[in-house]
Amino acid sequence: MAIASLVAGIASLVLCMTFVVGALAVVLGVVGLYRGAHRGGAKRGEAIAGIVLGVLSVVVGALAWVAVFLAVDNVSEVLESAVGPADPTTFSILLQECTTSQNAKVTASGVIENTSGSIKSFEIEIEFARDDSVIEKADSLVLNLAPGDVEFWAVVGYVPGTAVATCQVGEVNNYLN
Repeated sequence: MAIASLVAGIASLVLCMTFVVGALAVVLGVVGLYRGAHRGGAKRGEAIAGIVLGVLSVVVGALAWVAVFLAVDNVSEVLESAVGPADPTTFSILLQECTTSQNAKVTASGVIENTSGSIKSFEIEIEFARDDSVIEKADSLVLNLAPGDVEFWAVVGYVPGTAVATCQVGEVNNYLN
């Protein structure tokens, strides 16, 4: 049991995020100490080493899992700010034109200004509608817009069955900011 405890303790350190192996090393070490005490202390050192390595593994594993959870939480916050809805104070957008051609092609265009203090990239979502019902959405990317700069954007959509369609800005999102 003492040797098994030592082996499990070493294995648990290698696989530090698995609590089961560390706990097994502790249990085997305790059993090994108990049996060794009845046999004149044989393999006492291996049993103690297994217990110590098992406990160390459980502590290191717990810390590793806490670090993983904190990192995942931090990554989700970073991704949300990188690709989520843009703060309305960081841009000014103007839809200048919405034209419909005979083949149901609708073109929307306008300008966006970066009103923030840093370089920003934006994803502009335009909604194409007929009779107040959104038929299609299309996106335009404006990349690396410097503070105070204005950039032209345009998107094309298709709204079949009508000579007239409407265009509106649906959302403006951060794009990997």
